[in-house]
Amino acid sequence: MEHLLFAFGDYEQDDKNIQLIVDFVSQISTTDVRYQFGESGIIVNFTTKLSTDEISKFFEESLTKITAMFFVFPVNDNMILSMDEDIHQHLFGITDKKSEPVIQKYVIDTTEIPSFNDTDITKSLDTVFNLLFNKIEEPPVIVLTLDQLLDKINESGILSLSDDELKMLDDYSK
Repeated sequence: MEHLLFAFGDYEQDDKNIQLIVDFVSQISTTDVRYQFGESGIIVNFTTKLSTDEISKFFEESLTKITAMFFVFPVNDNMILSMDEDIHQHLFGITDKKSEPVIQKYVIDTTEIPSFNDTDITKSLDTVFNLLFNKIEEPPVIVLTLDQLLDKINESGILSLSDDELKMLDDYSK
């Protein structure tokens, strides 16, 4: 059955934990593993014959120390998701059956892996949810005085004013 793994953590593009996660998932996948990652997490598409309990046990043993948290969902018709078309094609496009799998076993020295506290997890999730739901934080509008606006026009010209500054200038003129 096809599944999606969402693993959250503080990842960088060349982070060894990304490769570890992909290698771990590859151990139980019957097809090629497809994944997409960013600085806050990784999404992995894989197919396995393992039961839900076996998947749960496998990931609890292999991923708990290298992720802030993770979720695994079966891919089915009831699933609701939204993502860039290229990413969707990459994650869900037709995959070839794997040839002979190369299974590597890893021993992880947990003394070097940073632990995550509630603040780290919350910050990481906020970043992911903002990206997923396109929540864009607007910068605060700085209200300039009339003198400041006129000084800017005098120094750089009227074309240097932003739309907000032009609106302020218009409001001051009334």
